Amino acid sequence: MAEGLEFLAYDPEAHGAFVAGTFRASLQDNLPWSLGDVKPHRVTLTHVLRSPKAQALVAVPKGHPDDLLGWAAAYDGALVFAYVRHIVRKRGIATALMEALGLRDERFAIPVVFWTRACSRIAADGRALFFDTDTLEAISAMAKKKGDRACESRT
Repeated sequence: MAEGLEFLAYDPEAHGAFVAGTFRASLQDNLPWSLGDVKPHRVTLTHVLRSPKAQALVAVPKGHPDDLLGWAAAYDGALVFAYVRHIVRKRGIATALMEALGLRDERFAIPVVFWTRACSRIAADGRALFFDTDTLEAISAMAKKKGDRACESRT
């Protein structure tokens, strides 16, 4: 499947609803994020996606730019979050997204900002990942400092 993909740069107008919706749903279904309000984390993601230090990509089948299969965002060398639709998981899409973001050097563990059960499963299968609390704190502080109310409505 991964060879039949293309990666589009994240566009808030074209991809914002998909990215925000899947991010919110994923956090609501995972500890510790589900214990509280996920809205501050959505605001944090919005700030990250607007940052010049960030890169975000959306995976689509070649020739089908409206068929969104998944997305991933990186910030300053860390994987902020990755999502792949259930129906196409375990086909190398997340790995291909991470490679396209420059996060697939086998010599180093990949820092992950928003850790989920999927991260735990992937790590248990032997992929070197770790929960990057330092970057989470830094981007959360950045979002709080900016305090942009416009970010709360759109990702």
